[in-house]
Amino acid sequence: MKYPVVRNILEDEEASQMNLEESLALLKVINLYRELFRMEEYEIFCLGCRENFEYLRRIEVI
Repeated sequence: MKYPVVRNILEDEEASQMNLEESLALLKVINLYRELFRMEEYEIFCLGCRENFEYLRRIEVI
């Protein structure tokens, strides 16, 4: 693995000293996690909108 310190922090939850390159790698991982979380939230929102649309159509509001 290229960044064993980052792996130790993320997987083993071990505190460690990091250099600049490892810090940037950890920031990249955190940003990817945030992006994934936003995509999941958007997917849940879209599913809710589709279900709401189907419900309104079923009760003949739309």
